[in-house]
Amino acid sequence: MSTSTDIHLNTPSLRALALKSIVGTTISGSLLSALLFFSAGRVDWPIAWVFIPIWLTTKWMYIIIIWKRNPDLLVERTQGHENRKRWDKVIQSIYIVFGFGTFIVIGLDAGRYNWGRDFPSGLVIASYVVYLALNFLALWASLANPFHSDESRIQSDRGQYVVSEGPYRYLRHPTYLAVVLTWVVMPLLLESWWGLLPGLFAAVMMIFRAAFEDRMLHQELADYAEYAQKVRYRLVPGIW
Repeated sequence: MSTSTDIHLNTPSLRALALKSIVGTTISGSLLSALLFFSAGRVDWPIAWVFIPIWLTTKWMYIIIIWKRNPDLLVERTQGHENRKRWDKVIQSIYIVFGFGTFIVIGLDAGRYNWGRDFPSGLVIASYVVYLALNFLALWASLANPFHSDESRIQSDRGQYVVSEGPYRYLRHPTYLAVVLTWVVMPLLLESWWGLLPGLFAAVMMIFRAAFEDRMLHQELADYAEYAQKVRYRLVPGIW
């Protein structure tokens, strides 16, 4: 397995990792599209054709910016690690089921049966604005935190330390806030009320993950308890 240092010395390998991430994201986007259109039973669904390229573009831009600004993090996020917590694997598996389920329900609702009837166009526009802002928040957190991994683990192999810059000055888990709120607005992007139900379950799984990860960091990462005393809230200022 290549180390991050090896990757820096071998630029083509770093490019290959970025390309691998982009291809993986494109495949995920294709699967997402298939779920939407199959459950909708049609492809002449204008709002879906608005959503899909926006979803893909935000994901691609995230990968490219991380590749250029924080290549070590790109390496971290494209490799599996043996010390990933078992509870993280369980939570992520359930989360994926609810995530896919959200798009199936959205397709059935907004694409096929129109259970929600007339959907306010102003709410759709506002939801896209919020969605892009949440993507910016996640990117900001990734650029501020060199240990912003896809896996819940202590990165002792990378010399992990407490990060208190960027959005971490205000919240201990800003990315989880972005993900939770994304699942709230995601159905609204596609004009679906019923999609909120599985979307909220996906959001709840991320709240659980944030709680478990926060406990892990308290127990296993030096100086995290002191940081938590200064930054009191995990996800929602003034509440939790």
